[in-house]
Amino acid sequence: MSHQPLRISALRQAMQTIPVDIVYIRSLSNIAWITGFDKVFDTEQAHAVLVSPEKILIHSDSRYFEALEREASSSEIEVDARKSSHARVLFDFVRDYCEHQTSDHLDSTATDNASDEEFAVRESFSKNTHALIRIGIEDSLTLAEFHLLEKVFDQASHSSELEDSSQSVDGNFQEQTGDSSLCSFDFEFVEISSFIEKLREVKDTQELATMKKAQAITDRAFSRIIDFMKEGMTERQVQLQLDTFMFEEGAEGLAFDTIVATGAHASSPHAIPGDAVLRSGDAVVMDFGGYCSDMTRTVFIGEPSEDLKQAWHTLQHVNEACEKALKAGVGASSVHQLAEDMLAEAGYKDKMGHSLGHSVGIDIHESPALSPSNKKPLCVGNVVTVEPGIYIPGQFGMRLEDFGVVTSEGFDVFTKSSHKMFIIEKLN
Repeated sequence: MSHQPLRISALRQAMQTIPVDIVYIRSLSNIAWITGFDKVFDTEQAHAVLVSPEKILIHSDSRYFEALEREASSSEIEVDARKSSHARVLFDFVRDYCEHQTSDHLDSTATDNASDEEFAVRESFSKNTHALIRIGIEDSLTLAEFHLLEKVFDQASHSSELEDSSQSVDGNFQEQTGDSSLCSFDFEFVEISSFIEKLREVKDTQELATMKKAQAITDRAFSRIIDFMKEGMTERQVQLQLDTFMFEEGAEGLAFDTIVATGAHASSPHAIPGDAVLRSGDAVVMDFGGYCSDMTRTVFIGEPSEDLKQAWHTLQHVNEACEKALKAGVGASSVHQLAEDMLAEAGYKDKMGHSLGHSVGIDIHESPALSPSNKKPLCVGNVVTVEPGIYIPGQFGMRLEDFGVVTSEGFDVFTKSSHKMFIIEKLN
C-alpha cells in the first residue's frame, strides 16, 4: 500500500459526527489502513496513531523508526519514537491541541492597538481557560491500557510532576516529565465502536487492485495443488504444499491458516488439517488465500457418490444464484436468506450453519457480512465472499466460495477458478 490522504480526510469528517476532538487508534489493522504504510507493521501491537483536525501522529519505538520515517516522508503523518508510553504521548498530544485552540482564540481576538488591560485579560484567559476535550477510544482497547490512560491523565491533570505509569502496556519503560501546560482542560474518553471499521467497509481503488492481485495468486496456487494431490496423502501434506505454492506464486503472507479437511472431518467448517488420509470417495475441502484473498473449493478423490454429486450441484446452483442477486441496494440478509431457502428446497435445511459470507480487506473477516443479522443494504465498493456450505456430521462437508466487489449493476467476482467438479484420479 501507499499513503492515502483521502482516508485521513474521511476519518476527520466522521469525527465531527460523534463528535470527538481526538481519536486514539491502537488496532493494528486500523493503523495499517489509516496510514497506508507498506512493509512496516508486523504482529506486534507497538504503535498508536493520534488524530486531531490539524495533525496526525504515529508513536512507535526505535525498532520501527527507520521504516516509519521512510513511509511518512511524503505524507502529513508525523513520526514520534520517544521512549514514552502511548498514554503519555496521547496526553501531550491533547495538551498541545488544547494550547493550539487557545492560541487560535487569542489570535482571533488580538488587535494591534490592544490596551494593557486587554492583554492582561488574554493572558488570564490563557492560564485559566478550561476546555472539554473529547477523546475517541476504540472499544477493542484492552482494559489494562484503558486503566493506564485514566491513570496518566489523572496524574497529569493534577500534578506538575508526572511519573509515566511505571510500566507502560507496550513500552516497558519509566519516565518522569514536568507538565507546564499553558491550558488546563477537562477530558472525556468516548468509546467508539467499530468506528474506523465502518469507514473500511467501502474499499478504495488501491484496495481493490491489491485484492484482485492476491486472488490471482490464489487461483494459480489452486491450479497447481489439484495436480499435486493424490489418494493416500494426509490433509497436512496438502496444506503445506498449498501454502508453498501460494508463496511461490507471489503471496507475501497468508490471509489465514489454510484449511484442508477430508471426508467426515470436513463437516467442521474450520477444521484443522491433521493426519487424516485422503481416500477414494472422499470430498476434500480446501479454504485458503494469500494476503488478502479468500476462496474455497471442494475436490473429490475418485468418482463421488450420488449423494456427494447432489450436494455439490446444489452448492453450485446456490453460489451462482446468490452472486447473481448481489448488487448495491440489496439487503445483505436477503441474500443469506436466498441461500438458506434454496438449500432447504434441495433437502439441506439447516445444514449450512454459518453466514453466507463476510467482507475481506486488511483483515480476512470484516464487515459487512452476508448474515441474517445484517439488515443494511449493500453499497458500491463493499467486498464480500459468497460461500454456501453443506455439512453432514459423520459423513461429509463441502463449501464453494468466491469473493468480489459489489457494484451498482451487480457483483464483480475476483475468483477465476472454475465451479466445475474437480475429480482426483484414485490410485489403482
